[in-house]
Amino acid sequence: MCIRDSISTFALAYGYHFNAPYFYKELIDRNPETMMQTIKISFPIITISYLLTGLCGYLTFGSDVATKTGGNVVDNYSNTDTLMNVGRLGLLLHFASVYPVNSVLARRSLHRFIALIRYTFASVPETTRLVNGQRVLPGDPSTTKMRAIIAEAFFIVSTSTLIAVMVPGIGVVMELMGALFGIPSTFIVPGIIGYYVFASQYSPWLQTCENPRLERAICIGMIGSGCIMSVCGLGSTFYTYFTAAK
Repeated sequence: MCIRDSISTFALAYGYHFNAPYFYKELIDRNPETMMQTIKISFPIITISYLLTGLCGYLTFGSDVATKTGGNVVDNYSNTDTLMNVGRLGLLLHFASVYPVNSVLARRSLHRFIALIRYTFASVPETTRLVNGQRVLPGDPSTTKMRAIIAEAFFIVSTSTLIAVMVPGIGVVMELMGALFGIPSTFIVPGIIGYYVFASQYSPWLQTCENPRLERAICIGMIGSGCIMSVCGLGSTFYTYFTAAK
């Protein structure tokens, strides 16, 4: 896998922004400075972890990491390797714990969709739409029960796992998702939102910004680079796929 082929995968790996509003809402000390602190701490850790994993994989197995196992470092180890099997078990526990958190927005969207269908086609008492005397939207988190959260998270995780096991070309799917959704959600959409946020004199984020003009320039750069990477990633994925098919 060359650099151009990995653009979409990296964009998908860094896909975080669509959950940011929900995480911001859950902060105890909710303000832009606290949110920026969490980003400044977490993103260097993510970057170092990805770099170390990729570097150690290539130093150990060379090009076999990409050619024989499609970039999965774990698959290069024997199934009888005890230490690696312990690591595989740890990865299983890790993904089982982390994936529901990463897919929290998908779960909430699923819950709201089900709630809308229920309120639209079923006879639901008007009082169920009130919380402390205030009207809330169907599927509001304040009215979501724990058993519904567990059931929806289990459905999303189990369905995703089943698809990953059954689809032989899951790598192609991830690259397409990265090009079509990962890059836009990581660069283009945040760049557009950021530009209008820093262009508004009423934005609370300006209180933590020393140079709004520089921030707007960075946002424009994000939009432009995102468009270029999305086109390159999509073109590279199709080129690699159709070349391999021949």
